[in-house]
Amino acid sequence: MQVLEIGRDKNGLKKYRVDFALRDASTGQATHLKRTVIGSGELAEKIVELKNLAGVGSLTDKTFAECSEYYKAHKGYGTKKDVFERNARELGRKKVNDHFALIYSDYIHCVSETHAVNTTNNYRICIRSVLNYCYKAGFLQKPQPVRDFGLKPIVERDRIWTADERTSIYNVMEQGIGAHLYWSVRLAEKNPIRGISDLWNLQVENLILFGETAPCIKFYPQKTNKKQNKPTYLIELDDDLIQQLKWQIANLPDCPYLFPHLWQKQGVWKWKPMGNPKKAWGLILEKTSIQDFHFHDLRHVATTYMLEKRDQEGQRIYDEDDMKNLGLFYSQRAIEIYRNRGAERVIARAKGKCSTFVAPAEKLAI
Repeated sequence: MQVLEIGRDKNGLKKYRVDFALRDASTGQATHLKRTVIGSGELAEKIVELKNLAGVGSLTDKTFAECSEYYKAHKGYGTKKDVFERNARELGRKKVNDHFALIYSDYIHCVSETHAVNTTNNYRICIRSVLNYCYKAGFLQKPQPVRDFGLKPIVERDRIWTADERTSIYNVMEQGIGAHLYWSVRLAEKNPIRGISDLWNLQVENLILFGETAPCIKFYPQKTNKKQNKPTYLIELDDDLIQQLKWQIANLPDCPYLFPHLWQKQGVWKWKPMGNPKKAWGLILEKTSIQDFHFHDLRHVATTYMLEKRDQEGQRIYDEDDMKNLGLFYSQRAIEIYRNRGAERVIARAKGKCSTFVAPAEKLAI
């Protein structure tokens, strides 16, 4: 804001021209508001009035996109990359100024209309992380009231599939719908692992076929690698899965992934990175008419499977400490979040019925 003295009026009072540079919140375009005032009192009132105009911000204010890029350059987006990127797209042109709290509230309200509480909290957390870091690093000149951008209580899911739902999903994949997810599901239903950040990034070198721990898959989880620096071991690998992985390594030597997207073209096997196959998983569920079952829920399925697995004498094979020692979880709290305590499975096991988690005896995808 520039204030220039431009002379005096007929009564001898000083005249001022106020030039206020601002950005229109609706269009993002830079513009100027120019006012002429008489006397120091009117000048002070006009300055306050201009600063309090709703929907505008000074050109010197940073946009949320600039803050987000600054955070990304110094901290990285980590496992919530999609959330950070959507925040940057939706809020990018908005100025981080006194009006940002209102813009934030409207945005979060829209997010909450189409997302669950836990996911909405992730959007809140990512915005708060960006603004807090930028202020502490001096990129923003004053703090935003982000500590008041409260989180709602977490809704803990314990959704696992039923025996019928599981059968339906495998039947649909065998029919060719989302078939490239078959081996990913085979691993994920018995080994707790995150899909996008870990499962589909597993490399050939992560497969251990020789030595005391073989066979297993050893890797460092992306989400906890920096904090824990401890490997995770996946050891629930059935023979069919191991044979499939061996076939891939032998016949697709240029493929670095254990779980790529495989398909045949004129009798020749092709591959590409799996990426984020939400669309394929959605088609599978649509075909089966299964409601409210995300791929991530297989982490609940696998956790429950391992904690309920018994030997021939009915003794538990894995306990909570085993889960921690294998690097699958780092706290009792995390295990309880992913564990499903269903009475029907206890009853079935007590009556000697087979577990619903036994992998299907299907022929290999090759």
